Amino acid sequence: WHSPRVVRLAVLGSAADWGWTRWLPHQIVTGPVDDADDARALVAALLEQARRHGNEPRTGEPALLTVLVVDRAGTRRSLPGLADLMVAGPAAGIHTICLDDDLSGLAGECRATFDVRPGGARLVTERAGVDDVRWDGLSAGLAERVARALCPMRDAAPRSAAAVLPTDVRLLDLLDVDATDPTSVVGGWNRCPATTLVTLGVGPEGLAVVDLRRDGPHVLVAGTTGAGKSELLQTLVAGLAVANRPDQLSFVLVDYKGGAAFGSCADLPHTAGLVTDLDEHLAERALTSLGAELARRERLLRDAACPDVEAYHRLRATDPQLPALPRLVVAIDEFRVLAEELPAFVTGLVRIAAVGRSLGVHLVLATQRPAGIVTADIKANLSLRIALRLRDRSDSDDVLDAPDAARIDAQTPGRALSRNGSGALTLFQVARVNGFHAADDEPIRVHRVGDPPPATEQSDDDLARLVVALREATRLVDVVPAPPAWLAPLPTVVGLGELARTPSGGGGVAIGLVDLPAEQRQPSLTWDPARDGHLGLCGGPRSGRTRGIVTIALSLAAATAPDGLHLHAVDAASGHLRVLKALPHTGTVLSHDQPHLVARLVVRLAGEVRQRLEDPRLPRPTLVLLVDGWDALVESLDAVDHGRTSEAIAALLRDGPAAGLHAVVTGHRALLTSRLTAVIPDRLLLRVSDPTDLLLAGLPTTAGTSSLPGRGVRTRDGAAVQLALADVDEAVAEVRRTWPEAPTDRLRVRELPASVTLDELTVAEPGEGVLLGVGGDEARPVRLDLGRHPLAVVGGPSGSGRSTTLLTAARGLCAAGVPVLAVCPRQSPLTAGPWPVLAADDAPGLADHLARDPGLVVLVDDVELLGPGLDAALDALARHRGPAAIVLAGTTAALLGAYRGTAATIRSARTGVLLAPTPADGELLGVRAEPTDRAGPGRGVLVVGGHQTPLQVAR
Repeated sequence: WHSPRVVRLAVLGSAADWGWTRWLPHQIVTGPVDDADDARALVAALLEQARRHGNEPRTGEPALLTVLVVDRAGTRRSLPGLADLMVAGPAAGIHTICLDDDLSGLAGECRATFDVRPGGARLVTERAGVDDVRWDGLSAGLAERVARALCPMRDAAPRSAAAVLPTDVRLLDLLDVDATDPTSVVGGWNRCPATTLVTLGVGPEGLAVVDLRRDGPHVLVAGTTGAGKSELLQTLVAGLAVANRPDQLSFVLVDYKGGAAFGSCADLPHTAGLVTDLDEHLAERALTSLGAELARRERLLRDAACPDVEAYHRLRATDPQLPALPRLVVAIDEFRVLAEELPAFVTGLVRIAAVGRSLGVHLVLATQRPAGIVTADIKANLSLRIALRLRDRSDSDDVLDAPDAARIDAQTPGRALSRNGSGALTLFQVARVNGFHAADDEPIRVHRVGDPPPATEQSDDDLARLVVALREATRLVDVVPAPPAWLAPLPTVVGLGELARTPSGGGGVAIGLVDLPAEQRQPSLTWDPARDGHLGLCGGPRSGRTRGIVTIALSLAAATAPDGLHLHAVDAASGHLRVLKALPHTGTVLSHDQPHLVARLVVRLAGEVRQRLEDPRLPRPTLVLLVDGWDALVESLDAVDHGRTSEAIAALLRDGPAAGLHAVVTGHRALLTSRLTAVIPDRLLLRVSDPTDLLLAGLPTTAGTSSLPGRGVRTRDGAAVQLALADVDEAVAEVRRTWPEAPTDRLRVRELPASVTLDELTVAEPGEGVLLGVGGDEARPVRLDLGRHPLAVVGGPSGSGRSTTLLTAARGLCAAGVPVLAVCPRQSPLTAGPWPVLAADDAPGLADHLARDPGLVVLVDDVELLGPGLDAALDALARHRGPAAIVLAGTTAALLGAYRGTAATIRSARTGVLLAPTPADGELLGVRAEPTDRAGPGRGVLVVGGHQTPLQVAR
């Protein structure tokens, strides 16, 4: 017979005709292949084998022959690759037998035909034809009996080194401890502590064991797809973990793409870091973190006066108080892709390899295609090289300096060759750890046909069971794993409550986390207004800038009493700053569609800064101005006053820090290019869409901002940060519980109501003067003291509320018991009041009323319609400056055009109300009128002594 070592068999045919072949030990796949997809896969695999053989140097006839039987060949002639296989296969020992009912159905590549007829058979070859051939027929039943008889047969003849190796080895069967039993693992740790020996599999003469310290210290692993590279990495890591406690050896696992190469190894107690999906920024961070670990190790060795890690371990055996210094194994998969895309990272690894031996750091670099990346530097530092099956000779030469790895059979995954330096090649079969093992005492279960299938228990693979046992063993020995050698990236979400809160007296308030891989720590990101100055949050939409500014405000409010902190906010973004109104610290919250109020706030803050600078003895609660959406705010402000207020904000920020005013401003590119750039040097750059923004911020393009909300880069040092996320409602409630009382001295700028009635204001606190309405920055009652300012005008266009203003004044004066005299040249709301009314030119009537009440208040509507006699009498009264007061109303144009008479005299007093004013209307009272924030009757400004107060006249 032909041994399965010599001949392999595959059949493309139906199970009805060829099912008996499944019993043959020669089968490549179990049973015949009839499915089209499976047939294509089988032919493709055989064709690939033939092509590999064609690329290898010729060493005589193939030792293993493969026979492919193609039944009904005529129907399979279109099978992809079959014709090519029949041409290239024979040189590689792959031969095809085609069967069909008709000679025309046989492939043209057949070099011989055997034509079976009822009366005999005929054999035709390329050389000649032979008739009357007698052939042996075999029934299907007999064929199956023979196949079943051959099934248990095994070739007992001596085999080559490769042949004697098993094709499947289980790591747990090779270890000298039961790796799934925590107590057994602990016993192994106690018997042989801190070893660098690791079992990788089985060789021709026994276990395949390498010593990472002696044979390395660094390892290069290469293997093409399906060769078993990932299995080898897992076996190496698992074997070292079983042999060492977590305080004696730790891992950093780097899988450039994905993280699947190491499987459950990431859950080992020894694993000090798992790095996946590196980009240029993360690669630089990884090198920085590993460099910090090397520096830490150098520092420990220097402090202990030890030349290397072995000496340190001997010293620590006598002095357990010394910090643990476990060996560190850095295992990196997909090394070639890493070298091609991030060459600087590989250069850094070579530097680590050069100093790693004395520091107890070992590199394991794995790749599928080593050609071109195994440089002289790498080869000089990676003494131990292991190759599984490789695609071509050049790859094998790069790793082993020999072509042998290219000759490993694709049907034996896990077959490997190793070489230590210039030593001899060693062949072995890698033991698997990532597989399932059937229990020896699995009971036989009987299930009735038709019953529902029983629930199956989920069985963990060997590696998962080993991880569980090692974690429990670590708990039993009560050892603390070494500190992570790899600082994990910042978390994607940080709660404000998770941060270590720094007292307000020193160090500022915590607003997030900052990543410092060079120091192997991630402390709280803090902001101290007095120490750090203004803070900018720069980022695009959904970058977390609004969330960040709210968090900062809440953190400040939680740490500082309201009498020590006043917050003012301008929301030109999403409106989320409105929540700050509930804080007792907050004075003002405005939006960008209130440009006039924003201008008022800036003026008030500038005045506060000026007073503080002039008199340092004034109370100095910290003032924090919060601006969300600088780009939109500037656009809104400049549309109203052509840059005057935005320039004032920049000036405020320049002068403010000396007086205790600080700002947090969010925005997009305008924060990097506008007038604020110089006054806000400390910025956090959040997600940006254009790499140019990084350059504008003074950062390299490799700094790379993440798409995560709140993730950014601190521009002053390039450190990555993650802003905290506050539970806004809970945080506000907690602040209000802590500080229930709001201070009364907070600077406030409020929007005036669109209308207000005099009845609403009668309950207001008393004051000097006649009540006109509400106004000022805080929308409080506004009065005009006619005792101090007896001459006043009310100017405005038609429909602006001039007559209503006089009527409101009259009602207030009457309520206060002050006599009122109305002068109405035409019908007016004043004519219906309970006071006397004079016509347009009733000078005698004026004299009579003055004689009876010298201290009365004369209210004149439509002054431009006065008759000359009454105008002269009122002018004389105004010039006399007696106890009487005069308030006259007219259109702004008429009042500005009056150069003599009552209007000119009273206008010179520069007191009165301007309704719906334009900047030029202010000339009437000697000021540049401030535009009102909205149009409507009664909206204007009260001008007294050159000072303007926004006003909404009461109805």
